[in-house]
Amino acid sequence: MRSAEGQAAEISAEEVVSQWYRDIDKYNFADGSGKAGNFTQLVWLGTREVGVGRAQSGSRVVVVAHYRPPGNVRGRYVANVRPVESAGSDVTKQLAAAGCRVTSSKIEREEVRGEDGRLFVVERERIRYVDEQGNEKEKIVERRQEKPELRPPPEKQQQQQKQQQATQGKVLDATESQMSQFGHEVLERHNHHRMQHGVPGLALNAELSAKAQAFATELCGKSKLYNSSATHGTERLGENIASRWSNGETDYNAIDVVDHWYNEVEKFRYNEEPSDINGIGNFTQLVWKNSKELGVGKAIHRAADGSHKVVVVCYYYPSGNVMSSFRQNVLRPGK
Repeated sequence: MRSAEGQAAEISAEEVVSQWYRDIDKYNFADGSGKAGNFTQLVWLGTREVGVGRAQSGSRVVVVAHYRPPGNVRGRYVANVRPVESAGSDVTKQLAAAGCRVTSSKIEREEVRGEDGRLFVVERERIRYVDEQGNEKEKIVERRQEKPELRPPPEKQQQQQKQQQATQGKVLDATESQMSQFGHEVLERHNHHRMQHGVPGLALNAELSAKAQAFATELCGKSKLYNSSATHGTERLGENIASRWSNGETDYNAIDVVDHWYNEVEKFRYNEEPSDINGIGNFTQLVWKNSKELGVGKAIHRAADGSHKVVVVCYYYPSGNVMSSFRQNVLRPGK
């Protein structure tokens, strides 16, 4: 038996099942471990039948599903809970058929929000291989799937509407020279910190800056921030975002922005590979050794109520924060 509860008076079948499925993030396919009973029962290979019940009392809705034969049998997880068939799996086979030797294949998942506000789960497979000439290369394959979100309660919807009304206004224009100066100041501050960590400086890239500027302008008109899925060629870009709000006029200078990201250094542990970059990812991308180029964008939005919002976006190429690569790319200061 599995159950889910929602505080809203209505909850759709899609929302219920998606809530159970999200336990996939806690499951280890290699050894069948993890607190993911909702997910594992949902996809259990040996299960054939399902029965569903739903009841409501006031603002509480309870949904129950019974499965036969039951899943979650100890010692049988690996055989009954299969990995997601990644888009990159076929690519791995193609590389092998072409005479390449695949050295590693790792799958990363993250949630990103599209321009229309919809939430997506992006699955990214990084395949490292050696071609027929003995050259080491990396290929990245991506796929995305929309992730349904629970409908907020009425009071939350009203709060969101007020936030949207407050953001109505316009993005203030900045001259080309102002943006150029800001971009160079951000670059200079990046390279100041990178020098402290003994890694080469970045170079400004006009194409990346144009993309960063477009995304900063887009975010300025939204009620909340979200990540993009910007690419350079076929490769995903690294990304840092900063914002500042004020009831009146405000700005965000280059040093304050970059130092805000860099201050995450206090939470970073150099002697281990992080399992989660939350709270450190801005810093690690900033000083990532293998990143070579930088794009900078900045936008200021003046709302109808007179409040101001500043958004700064930086894109990095190649992207940092690559799994299992932190030790060789995030160096201690002075080294």
